[in-house]
Amino acid sequence: MTAKIPEDYAKRGDVLFHANGVAKGEEFLTWATHRSLSDAFNAWQRIEPDSSGQVRDAVLKAAPDPHDLMVACDLFVRYGTEIAGALLFAGLPELYAAATGGPAVLASTDELVLHVGRRIAGTAQFLVDVFTPPATIAVTDGAHARGSELLHDALWGRRDDGTMGRAASAVAGLRVMHQTIRTREPAGSRGPTSPEAVINQRDLVATLLVFTIGTFEALGSFGMAWTADEQEAYYKVWCAIGIGIGIEEGLIPKSVPEARRKLAELRAELWQLPSKHRSFDQVVAGTLSGRKLARALVAYYDDCMPRWWRGLPLFVMRQVAPMHVRNRLALGASGALGAVIDWLPDRRLATDAFTVAYHPNRMGAVAMRSLTTAAAHRVLAALATAKDRPLVLPGLEEACAAARVEGRSFR
Repeated sequence: MTAKIPEDYAKRGDVLFHANGVAKGEEFLTWATHRSLSDAFNAWQRIEPDSSGQVRDAVLKAAPDPHDLMVACDLFVRYGTEIAGALLFAGLPELYAAATGGPAVLASTDELVLHVGRRIAGTAQFLVDVFTPPATIAVTDGAHARGSELLHDALWGRRDDGTMGRAASAVAGLRVMHQTIRTREPAGSRGPTSPEAVINQRDLVATLLVFTIGTFEALGSFGMAWTADEQEAYYKVWCAIGIGIGIEEGLIPKSVPEARRKLAELRAELWQLPSKHRSFDQVVAGTLSGRKLARALVAYYDDCMPRWWRGLPLFVMRQVAPMHVRNRLALGASGALGAVIDWLPDRRLATDAFTVAYHPNRMGAVAMRSLTTAAAHRVLAALATAKDRPLVLPGLEEACAAARVEGRSFR
């Protein structure tokens, strides 16, 4: 059964840091937003030497199992564009649609509206840093224990000079960035009567589950299917990331089925109607903030498309995002093509002698997978060739740099 979640977890931030945060938070955040997460953590070590050692130890202690990491990296290498599409067109819109949480903070400070490309690139870069194996290590070596250990050491290992692997450094950098935002944003930034902390434990758990279970749901709408072991391995690596960025371990569901149940509970709490824990004014404020962010998101996606593809990102978002997200963000109907895809009957397949499961229509699933990956590819290409903090794709650095110099988009 799902572990009992304490009622005050929306009031708690990162227990690793003291209540007063950091004295130079604003200076650090202004500088760090223009650098990689690894650079951000290195800067933090100079500003806050006492807490940086604790962060480093906590991240390394949370490192995932080598075999799970190898399986997750293999899935990311094979299905990276589909995973990116699921996050770009379903995961991020779902997080923005929440009645409380990050949307209110981001929208009120114009953080994402003014710098939407940089924010999306930061999220994409984090995934690349955590799940992309070095060129010298082939994920097909996962059948051998040595290959798994090499990958684990490259991404999560501790170096002799005190530094960490690429994934661990990114996780540590994200953790200190979150703490700096907590320090900068006052306690009342979610409303004068809101007792919730900025980037609290509930926000982090919800993000973790949307990025995992929400991704599985979107991939399922593409007609894709991972084995139970593959889903568990991918989820467990994300659990290690969650603990590394400051989620209390007892709040994280222990398995994929438990995580599905917990996400359903959070969706009822964060993405639905007013309740005893959430006033009508909070719901309205969250909805308006989410729509503001969604408009900025769609506008940026459209700018990444060729002229004749404008409108494709909104269409994909309408089809891939969950229904409650479409309703809260007022995404509207998905047009004639979407109506045709919705009209196609689901496949009815028997899983055993008594159980029947419904799956997306094969034709509609293939169409949505193709359209989503095409749109995601264009967005990633635009991020990789951006002049302001571009997305760094291993193996394509020179090609992307040449495209930026020539002022063209790398496709």
